[in-house]
Amino acid sequence: MAQTYRRRFPRMDADFPVRYKLSGAEKKATALTLGGGGLLLELSAPVQPGDILALDFRPARHLPLIGARARVCYQLTDRKAGLEFAEIAPEHRDQILRFIVHRMTEKRRTPRGPLATQVEHAAGSFIGFSKNISGWGMFIETRQTLPQGETLKLRFHLQETDPICFASAEVCYEISKMGMGVEFTEISAEDQKRIQDFLANDVA
Repeated sequence: MAQTYRRRFPRMDADFPVRYKLSGAEKKATALTLGGGGLLLELSAPVQPGDILALDFRPARHLPLIGARARVCYQLTDRKAGLEFAEIAPEHRDQILRFIVHRMTEKRRTPRGPLATQVEHAAGSFIGFSKNISGWGMFIETRQTLPQGETLKLRFHLQETDPICFASAEVCYEISKMGMGVEFTEISAEDQKRIQDFLANDVA
Protein backbone atom coordinates (compact mmCIF):
# COMPACT_ATOMS: atom_id res chain seq x y z
CA MET A 1 0.00 0.00 0.00
CA ALA A 2 1.36 3.43 -0.85
CA GLN A 3 1.62 5.23 2.50
CA THR A 4 1.67 9.02 2.59
CA TYR A 5 -0.05 9.74 5.90
CA ARG A 6 2.64 10.22 8.56
CA ARG A 7 0.99 12.22 11.35
CA ARG A 8 2.40 10.71 14.51
CA PHE A 9 -0.28 11.84 16.98
CA PRO A 10 -4.06 12.31 16.76
CA ARG A 11 -5.51 15.81 16.80
CA MET A 12 -8.87 17.51 17.21
CA ASP A 13 -10.56 20.87 16.74
CA ALA A 14 -10.26 23.06 19.81
CA ASP A 15 -11.33 26.39 21.28
CA PHE A 16 -9.57 27.28 24.52
CA PRO A 17 -7.27 30.10 25.71
CA VAL A 18 -3.51 29.78 25.71
CA ARG A 19 -1.00 32.05 27.42
CA TYR A 20 2.40 32.29 25.82
CA LYS A 21 5.68 34.10 26.33
CA LEU A 22 8.00 35.23 23.57
CA SER A 23 11.15 37.20 24.37
CA GLY A 24 9.89 37.72 27.92
CA ALA A 25 6.56 39.30 26.91
CA GLU A 26 3.39 37.47 27.95
CA LYS A 27 0.57 37.34 25.41
CA LYS A 28 -2.72 35.51 24.78
CA ALA A 29 -3.82 33.15 22.03
CA THR A 30 -6.65 30.77 21.19
CA ALA A 31 -6.06 27.12 20.35
CA LEU A 32 -7.85 26.13 17.13
CA THR A 33 -6.44 22.61 16.95
CA LEU A 34 -4.95 20.38 19.66
CA GLY A 35 -2.74 17.37 19.00
CA GLY A 36 -0.36 15.17 20.87
CA GLY A 37 2.43 16.82 18.91
CA GLY A 38 1.42 20.46 19.07
CA LEU A 39 -1.18 23.18 18.51
CA LEU A 40 -2.61 25.45 15.86
CA LEU A 41 -2.96 28.88 17.48
CA GLU A 42 -4.65 32.15 16.66
CA LEU A 43 -2.19 34.62 18.16
CA SER A 44 -2.48 38.18 19.45
CA ALA A 45 0.83 39.16 17.81
CA PRO A 46 2.79 37.89 14.81
CA VAL A 47 5.47 35.21 15.22
CA GLN A 48 8.11 33.78 12.91
CA PRO A 49 8.90 30.16 11.98
CA GLY A 50 11.56 28.92 14.39
CA ASP A 51 10.39 31.08 17.32
CA ILE A 52 10.19 29.21 20.62
CA LEU A 53 7.14 29.99 22.78
CA ALA A 54 6.60 29.08 26.42
CA LEU A 55 2.96 27.94 26.70
CA ASP A 56 0.44 27.46 29.51
CA PHE A 57 -2.98 26.06 28.68
CA ARG A 58 -5.85 23.94 29.96
CA PRO A 59 -7.73 22.05 27.21
CA ALA A 60 -10.73 21.44 29.50
CA ARG A 61 -11.78 22.63 32.96
CA HIS A 62 -11.28 19.23 34.56
CA LEU A 63 -7.68 18.96 33.33
CA PRO A 64 -4.65 20.39 35.16
CA LEU A 65 -2.71 23.31 33.70
CA ILE A 66 -0.25 22.13 31.07
CA GLY A 67 3.07 23.83 30.48
CA ALA A 68 5.23 23.32 27.41
CA ARG A 69 7.72 24.93 25.11
CA ALA A 70 6.81 24.86 21.43
CA ARG A 71 8.47 25.77 18.16
CA VAL A 72 6.64 27.70 15.43
CA CYS A 73 6.70 25.37 12.40
CA TYR A 74 4.54 27.24 9.90
CA GLN A 75 2.22 30.23 9.47
CA LEU A 76 -1.20 30.20 7.84
CA THR A 77 -1.69 33.96 8.24
CA ASP A 78 0.08 36.71 10.22
CA ARG A 79 -1.84 35.61 13.31
CA LYS A 80 -2.34 31.85 12.79
CA ALA A 81 0.59 29.49 13.29
CA GLY A 82 1.25 25.79 13.76
CA LEU A 83 3.44 24.88 16.72
CA GLU A 84 5.25 21.66 17.55
CA PHE A 85 6.02 20.78 21.17
CA ALA A 86 9.77 21.07 21.73
CA GLU A 87 9.61 20.36 25.47
CA ILE A 88 6.64 18.80 27.25
CA ALA A 89 6.47 16.55 30.31
CA PRO A 90 5.47 12.95 29.46
CA GLU A 91 2.53 13.14 31.89
CA HIS A 92 1.26 16.29 30.16
CA ARG A 93 1.42 14.69 26.71
CA ASP A 94 -0.33 11.67 28.23
CA GLN A 95 -3.15 13.92 29.53
CA ILE A 96 -3.54 15.53 26.09
CA LEU A 97 -3.71 12.17 24.32
CA ARG A 98 -6.22 10.75 26.82
CA PHE A 99 -8.42 13.82 26.32
CA ILE A 100 -8.27 13.57 22.52
CA VAL A 101 -9.01 9.84 22.42
CA HIS A 102 -12.01 10.28 24.75
CA ARG A 103 -13.35 13.15 22.63
CA MET A 104 -12.90 11.18 19.41
CA THR A 105 -14.96 8.36 20.90
CA GLU A 106 -17.67 10.72 22.18
CA LYS A 107 -18.07 12.45 18.80
CA ARG A 108 -19.33 9.37 16.96
CA ARG A 109 -22.98 9.62 16.09
CA THR A 110 -23.55 5.89 16.59
CA PRO A 111 -22.09 3.93 19.52
CA ARG A 112 -19.75 1.28 18.18
CA GLY A 113 -18.83 -1.94 19.94
CA PRO A 114 -15.12 -2.56 20.39
CA LEU A 115 -13.31 -4.48 17.67
CA ALA A 116 -11.37 -7.41 19.12
CA THR A 117 -7.88 -7.14 17.64
CA GLN A 118 -5.15 -9.77 17.76
CA VAL A 119 -1.76 -8.08 18.11
CA GLU A 120 1.36 -10.05 17.20
CA HIS A 121 4.80 -8.59 17.97
CA ALA A 122 8.37 -9.73 18.54
CA ALA A 123 7.78 -10.80 22.15
CA GLY A 124 4.46 -12.60 21.66
CA SER A 125 0.80 -11.77 21.08
CA PHE A 126 -2.26 -10.48 22.91
CA ILE A 127 -5.84 -9.33 22.29
CA GLY A 128 -6.68 -5.63 22.42
CA PHE A 129 -9.87 -3.74 21.58
CA SER A 130 -10.46 -0.79 19.29
CA LYS A 131 -13.30 1.73 19.15
CA ASN A 132 -11.34 4.23 17.04
CA ILE A 133 -10.30 3.02 13.60
CA SER A 134 -9.64 4.69 10.25
CA GLY A 135 -8.27 3.62 6.91
CA TRP A 136 -4.83 4.64 8.18
CA GLY A 137 -4.67 3.11 11.65
CA MET A 138 -6.42 2.52 14.96
CA PHE A 139 -6.25 3.12 18.69
CA ILE A 140 -5.93 -0.20 20.53
CA GLU A 141 -7.26 -0.27 24.08
CA THR A 142 -4.90 -2.41 26.17
CA ARG A 143 -2.81 -2.20 29.32
CA GLN A 144 -0.10 -4.16 27.50
CA THR A 145 1.20 -1.18 25.53
CA LEU A 146 4.31 -1.32 23.36
CA PRO A 147 6.92 1.39 22.80
CA GLN A 148 6.82 3.88 19.95
CA GLY A 149 8.33 2.42 16.77
CA GLU A 150 7.45 -1.21 17.62
CA THR A 151 6.21 -3.12 14.56
CA LEU A 152 3.08 -5.27 14.78
CA LYS A 153 0.89 -7.65 12.82
CA LEU A 154 -2.85 -7.11 13.32
CA ARG A 155 -5.88 -9.32 12.68
CA PHE A 156 -9.44 -8.09 13.29
CA HIS A 157 -13.08 -8.45 12.19
CA LEU A 158 -15.09 -5.33 11.34
CA GLN A 159 -18.29 -7.38 11.70
CA GLU A 160 -18.63 -10.90 13.06
CA THR A 161 -19.66 -12.30 9.67
CA ASP A 162 -16.96 -10.41 7.70
CA PRO A 163 -13.64 -11.86 6.58
CA ILE A 164 -10.62 -11.09 8.78
CA CYS A 165 -8.67 -7.89 8.02
CA PHE A 166 -4.88 -8.20 8.09
CA ALA A 167 -2.43 -5.31 8.51
CA SER A 168 1.13 -4.53 9.45
CA ALA A 169 1.45 -1.50 11.72
CA GLU A 170 3.82 0.65 13.74
CA VAL A 171 3.20 2.13 17.20
CA CYS A 172 2.99 5.94 16.92
CA TYR A 173 2.21 6.73 20.57
CA GLU A 174 1.15 5.06 23.80
CA ILE A 175 -1.05 6.20 26.69
CA SER A 176 -0.18 4.58 29.99
CA LYS A 177 -2.76 2.07 31.26
CA MET A 178 -5.07 2.93 28.37
CA GLY A 179 -3.70 1.86 25.01
CA MET A 180 -1.67 2.83 21.96
CA GLY A 181 -2.16 4.45 18.59
CA VAL A 182 -0.85 2.49 15.62
CA GLU A 183 -0.47 3.42 11.96
CA PHE A 184 -0.97 0.87 9.22
CA THR A 185 2.25 0.44 7.24
CA GLU A 186 0.87 -2.35 5.04
CA ILE A 187 -2.76 -3.19 4.34
CA SER A 188 -4.52 -4.38 1.21
CA ALA A 189 -6.59 -1.93 -0.82
CA GLU A 190 -9.55 -4.27 -0.34
CA ASP A 191 -9.29 -4.23 3.47
CA GLN A 192 -8.75 -0.47 3.51
CA LYS A 193 -11.92 0.03 1.44
CA ARG A 194 -13.85 -2.29 3.77
CA ILE A 195 -12.76 -0.13 6.70
CA GLN A 196 -13.87 3.05 4.91
CA ASP A 197 -17.25 1.48 4.03
CA PHE A 198 -17.63 0.33 7.64
CA LEU A 199 -17.02 3.86 8.89
CA ALA A 200 -19.38 5.38 6.32
CA ASN A 201 -22.17 3.04 7.42
CA ASP A 202 -21.39 3.77 11.07
CA VAL A 203 -22.22 7.48 10.73
CA ALA A 204 -24.92 7.26 8.06
